[in-house]
Amino acid sequence: MLHFVLREVPALLGALGIAACGSLPTPLPLPPTEWIRLQISPTLANQTELFSTCTPPGFGLAVQQAGGVSFTAGQTDLILQWGAPEPVSGFASILGTDSLTVVVHPDNPATSLSLDALLTTYAGKLPAWDWDYLGQNPAPLTAYAYSPTLDIQRIFNSAWPTAPSSLNREVVLVPGPAEMRTTIATDRSALGFLPSTWVDSSVKPIRIDSTPPSWQKQPILAISALEPQDASRAFLLCVQQGLEP
Repeated sequence: MLHFVLREVPALLGALGIAACGSLPTPLPLPPTEWIRLQISPTLANQTELFSTCTPPGFGLAVQQAGGVSFTAGQTDLILQWGAPEPVSGFASILGTDSLTVVVHPDNPATSLSLDALLTTYAGKLPAWDWDYLGQNPAPLTAYAYSPTLDIQRIFNSAWPTAPSSLNREVVLVPGPAEMRTTIATDRSALGFLPSTWVDSSVKPIRIDSTPPSWQKQPILAISALEPQDASRAFLLCVQQGLEP
């Protein structure tokens, strides 16, 4: 019996060794040692998956949303926004384009509006907040817009010969396109606008007669203090290919 036990011990140890090797945890990848610090407008928040995909190996991506261009010295490598600020300082490159689309709730029977009626609404010059005054079926009307510092609001305001300093106080402001789309999708009285890349089946786009050229194919810009090099340049080239395949 002793001889039998001695022969079985090595086999048992071998089995234990295999089990031990099999249970070793998979080593975690090393954390990135360098980062690309990216500030984006909320209008580009739907592209975060693309930004992650385009981050070069060995680099991390730190993304911050901001409503306007506001460099903090040494804190931001790249700023991505829709439409050109006035003026553009430093380096700017076009990554793609997008257009402004006016949207309503899917159950709204409206299919088109005149530009004059739309601007009259946002200026608060309708006799009452009702779709009836826009040539549509009588129903309550709620107009939604954005902060005047946001790029999409500046693009919308470009339709006025002289943009108002502020919208009518009855216009409801939302933080960004994500909130706009959710609000329009759940409010039957709603009138709002989105970048075309944000439009999906949860909202209904409507045609605007005499659409301003400034609403069509406005550039998506990368802005930085200096021309990007190395990893930042590779990141932007990848994003450019993703936005304009």
